[in-house]
Amino acid sequence: MRKLFFVLIVLAVTFSANAQGSVRESLYVLYPPNSANLGAVGTEQAIANMEVFTEVARYLINNPQARLLIDGHANAAVARTARERQRLVSLSRQRAEAAANFIAANYGISRQRLIISSAGGSIPFSTTDGSLNRRVSFIVIITTLPVSTAALPARGFTEIASRTIEIGEQISLSDLVTDRNVVSWTSSTPQAVSVDAHGTITGVNLGNAFIRINDSEYISIAVVPADDFFVVPDSLVALLPRGSNSSSATDNIAEYRTEPTFRLAFRWNNRGEYRGASGTNGGIDILGRGSDYEWLWTTYYQGGWFYDLNGVIRVMENGFQRSANGVELRIIPEFVYDKGVPYLQLRHLLTNTSNNPVEGQRFGASADVMIHDNDLAALILTPYGAYMTDSQDNPSLELMFVCLSGEGITPVDTLWLGTYRGGEHLDYIYEDSRTDIHNEDSAIAFSYQDIDLNPGETKEFIVRFTLARNEE
Repeated sequence: MRKLFFVLIVLAVTFSANAQGSVRESLYVLYPPNSANLGAVGTEQAIANMEVFTEVARYLINNPQARLLIDGHANAAVARTARERQRLVSLSRQRAEAAANFIAANYGISRQRLIISSAGGSIPFSTTDGSLNRRVSFIVIITTLPVSTAALPARGFTEIASRTIEIGEQISLSDLVTDRNVVSWTSSTPQAVSVDAHGTITGVNLGNAFIRINDSEYISIAVVPADDFFVVPDSLVALLPRGSNSSSATDNIAEYRTEPTFRLAFRWNNRGEYRGASGTNGGIDILGRGSDYEWLWTTYYQGGWFYDLNGVIRVMENGFQRSANGVELRIIPEFVYDKGVPYLQLRHLLTNTSNNPVEGQRFGASADVMIHDNDLAALILTPYGAYMTDSQDNPSLELMFVCLSGEGITPVDTLWLGTYRGGEHLDYIYEDSRTDIHNEDSAIAFSYQDIDLNPGETKEFIVRFTLARNEE
């Protein structure tokens, strides 16, 4: 079960948090008027700020499971109009970003763990001393995201077959293995998949297991609900198990989240990180599981999908991005099983937080495609969207991007199949080109355009990813 604790840090006292997540007043750093420049404060305040940064960073270093919410503020006394209030929101975000950049650059804290928030002048710390309102406060979030405890086959074992079954469904081992003399078999995870003395395999609970046969081979079994549509609850989403197998170049695999059948996994690629070859990130990356429980790339060196909102790119953090006009884009990843097929579903929520209607809004994303170790992965237009693979004859991985049709899908306005072009693929997010790509450095993009929103209105846009995996 996922546990979430909030701990507020205190100025001028030793920072600590007990197991229950004690709550105290906020610790903060201060900024000069109308500025997000930490270097422009006086010497005394600079020393006080540095003490705070050091204390916060020390805690993050000693508690690697913790993340930090960095909340920017401004002095509300100077804001009398809607335009002035919006300016303070922008200024407070710049202050939060400056603090995040300082912590990342000086203490080696991953930007993946730093979450930006901006309150503008809406939460004053003092009504008499405006200098205390020009601040950034810190909230430590201790998130115990469970690491999957699913059993993994030992390295050197060979997967000879795979099958997805429903809870309660039974299949025979002899139907899956027809070309071997099987003398022994056992399930790695009987609470998910059982196998009896007669070789009858039964789906017991949502999850996955491998049936070890003889000495060094196994069959991979995934168990899905019998429901036509099932959303995996957060309590069943976990980090990849320790010791997960991956291609030799795959980096930071432990940060990826997956679902019980182990088909796809995702990780936020946040602003300020540098993965892939297209510059600093701002989006989400996806891994797919190939044979032998090996996690494989779907984008070049895990660069991921770069998101753009109204022409601004590389600023998304943990699936959130805000436009200067008050329009917010939030991505909610969900693992779903639709008629037994596992999907990673991305729900895009576009919200107008301003007091005025907006017209012609747009957002989208682009990725430098690399399937497994093939940077010349094929992109093939299909009725449902795009099919991507490292080899059409002998694929290691087949990724399906479902964005044009299908139940629950919001058809995209543009779909672009093209090439990397030295990073220029990011310039084609709002373009449309639906010609198959073969034997070229492939890239892909999609967008939703011409979106009108009333004040406070939210519209939802859904795409999905899944794997086309031959079962035998």
